[in-house]
Amino acid sequence: MSKKSNVITKSSIVSICSFVALILAGIIWVIVWIPALGGVAAVLNFLKDILLLVAVALAAHNYAKKLGTAWYVIYWIIVVIAIIGILFGSGWIPLS
Repeated sequence: MSKKSNVITKSSIVSICSFVALILAGIIWVIVWIPALGGVAAVLNFLKDILLLVAVALAAHNYAKKLGTAWYVIYWIIVVIAIIGILFGSGWIPLS
């Protein structure tokens, strides 16, 4: 009989974030058609964007690290730009 491990790995976090982001994308697609739930759609869209960023950033982390220091620095710059883009682009932090 095999024992199940409760260890959380980088791969399992990527899988969970990807799965939840996909579910949220489907829910948002339906909610957008109901005008009264616009605020809910905005919050879910924000969460979806964060989960997608986490999934992609974690998946790309090892790859960027293997490419060398320059690409690893570029990777982190792009991750920071993506976080700023999510925060300012979603309207959670007003520009003015």
